Amino acid sequence: MMCLRRVLISQVVLLLVVESGWTLSCLPCYMVRCPEVLQCAGGKVLEPCICCYECAKQKDEICGGPFDNSGTCDEGLECLRSGRYNEGVCREKTNETTTQRPETTTRDVGKAHRDFIEWLKSRNLRRD
Repeated sequence: MMCLRRVLISQVVLLLVVESGWTLSCLPCYMVRCPEVLQCAGGKVLEPCICCYECAKQKDEICGGPFDNSGTCDEGLECLRSGRYNEGVCREKTNETTTQRPETTTRDVGKAHRDFIEWLKSRNLRRD
């Protein structure tokens, strides 16, 4: 009886952990069709699954959210939000906002990371 009780308690705890967890589900990049032409007001950024480019968000547009699903701000802008997983608004970078904790601004995907992703995409395309 005690063993059954432990199993039941562990299953309830596991269910609570799984229910409260956030995950980003992405298809492998070789299965994703990216838009061939993007006509953007500003720059282009990698989308959350880092397979395709999308238009960077401009000033006063909604950004952030879990996994930056609501978008990433263009260069010279940052996503001001109240918490790491909340949506925010793209605003111009200032000395005041750059001193905030890093988790409150949209991360910049560096050139080395972009080059690596391009390399991965070219490797995945060759598999077809």
